Amino acid sequence: MWVKETTDSGCPVNEDTNSDGVVRPQGRKAAKEKMRRMNDEKGVIEVLNNLHCTIERQIDLNRKELELKR
Repeated sequence: MWVKETTDSGCPVNEDTNSDGVVRPQGRKAAKEKMRRMNDEKGVIEVLNNLHCTIERQIDLNRKELELKR
């Protein structure tokens, strides 16, 4: 018969129970990972938007410079 390992308080030890025996809700780690990924994606989107604006400004400057040369 297989016996689960327990903490001093008698709670089973698994990935959702910390060393003090406090049981965390199922899916807590998945929710944290999802939030981390969403924040990473927001950061990437922000960087791409900034790059797009920078490129648009550079294109405008290049056009104006070409017009002055003509």
